[in-house]
Amino acid sequence: MPLPLPPPRDPYAHSTLTLLTSRLIHWLIHHWHSWLDLPQHPSIWYHERLREEIQERVEAQAQGGIAFLSETADVYYTISRASHNGYQITPVPFVFRARAHALPYLYMVAKFTSRCAFYRVASRLAGGAGVREVVNPLKAAKRHEVAMRHGMDPARFQRVCRRLLKVWPIFP
Repeated sequence: MPLPLPPPRDPYAHSTLTLLTSRLIHWLIHHWHSWLDLPQHPSIWYHERLREEIQERVEAQAQGGIAFLSETADVYYTISRASHNGYQITPVPFVFRARAHALPYLYMVAKFTSRCAFYRVASRLAGGAGVREVVNPLKAAKRHEVAMRHGMDPARFQRVCRRLLKVWPIFP
């Protein structure tokens, strides 16, 4: 006589450890966004960013590797930043699954923390106040926009940024 099959596993049943880990991760991400202290935008801004990031992620899927990881981190960042600012632009997965979410979340924190710290240091070295930005500092046009947005001399800011980029770790 064959052994009976075990009952199907409830996909919504999670261990206490998994739920506690999920709450801890969400708490840490919330406080990380508080530390970044980026300006809040209207809901539509987050929807537009998410649409752009999802499109870039789809395009990066063919490349795979770091490009896909980076774009996945951008999607997570957009969703978590919107959630931090009080907007639910898409359901945030409550349950943190280490295999699926750990690497993109770790990459997201490293990428955007590095960028934010870069702009804080660069703006102070260029004679400005501590700027809080996370746009890609590898792009000269983005650095120019940051300088203009914060009332700094664009030429001086670009010069400082180019020098700083020689030693600063920036994630793609």
